[in-house]
Amino acid sequence: MNLTRTNLACLILGVTTLASTVMGFLPTSSVHYKYATTTTRIQEPCSQFHRDFSIFYQAPSYADREVSFGMADKEVLAKTAKLWDAIFVDARGLEEIAKDSLDRPFVHGHFILQGELNHLHQILPSRSAHIIVFSKMGGRAAKVKATLEKEGYKNVLNAGGLKDVDFLE
Repeated sequence: MNLTRTNLACLILGVTTLASTVMGFLPTSSVHYKYATTTTRIQEPCSQFHRDFSIFYQAPSYADREVSFGMADKEVLAKTAKLWDAIFVDARGLEEIAKDSLDRPFVHGHFILQGELNHLHQILPSRSAHIIVFSKMGGRAAKVKATLEKEGYKNVLNAGGLKDVDFLE
């Protein structure tokens, strides 16, 4: 590779971004957080470069997400999951569900996030049923929980992410 001004600028920008991400020397405005991956996208003329720094990302703990997303206590979730009318709602997208899902029946709740509530009362007819909502980390589950509560469902719990539903084992 010839070391031109453009290549040198891209190299310097990449090293600077790496230093700002890892060491915290510079503002991290060029770092985008998406789920459990941190990526850095370099602007033109170097748009072909894409660096993945996901090894530096540490997912928030259950306690932090419990506060942020209004997640339920694990003991309460475990007791609720044993009830005869407990319904699990997965708020993740189809691709995520295809990769990994529960070993028990659940309702695909992504339609609730999209505001398609026409058939909601046919899918979840009992507003007093115990509903446990989960997503990847709990954020989308919190939105689905809020929507269900607006629609009159009374016993809705946010279980956080799929990996947090370990109380089913």
